[in-house]
Amino acid sequence: MKTQFFTVKDIVRITGITARTLHFYDKINLLRPTRLSDNGYRAYSFTIKTTTIRYNYYCVRGLCIRKRYI
Repeated sequence: MKTQFFTVKDIVRITGITARTLHFYDKINLLRPTRLSDNGYRAYSFTIKTTTIRYNYYCVRGLCIRKRYI
């Protein structure tokens, strides 16, 4: 079975978070890309997609992770 990967654009479209937030999560080692292509593009797995949706759910309810690191 072939693993499906999602680009930053896909994750942004599906979850509603910004690309900047996704890159911030990568910077603080919260959500690392599943793989990096030769040209530096990030690719995320289905697990990362669902985790991102969960983080966004909590952030909307006032438990935003970003606030703790700024």
